[in-house]
Amino acid sequence: MYRQIWNGVYKGTRTLRKEHLKQSASGKIVPIKQSERGKKLAREAGFAKRWKIWCQAVKHVHAEMGDGLEWLHQNQEGRNVSGTDPLQEPADI
Repeated sequence: MYRQIWNGVYKGTRTLRKEHLKQSASGKIVPIKQSERGKKLAREAGFAKRWKIWCQAVKHVHAEMGDGLEWLHQNQEGRNVSGTDPLQEPADI
């Protein structure tokens, strides 16, 4: 219904008009009041701060351990660049 009001198919409802709507970052049409309420709740819950801490932690772990996808980085012959197959058990020497 919001998209139809936004596109002009409908003029609106009794209480909701195009000037009460906005486009979100993901492209959805949402009421301005609903958007502001969501932003306020996210700020109060500290979502942005926790998200930033999580991203820093993931970056730190990847820097220490590597990406773990060495087996994907293969050359054109289909062999692993390091010469070992990660799916096989290492041979005892």
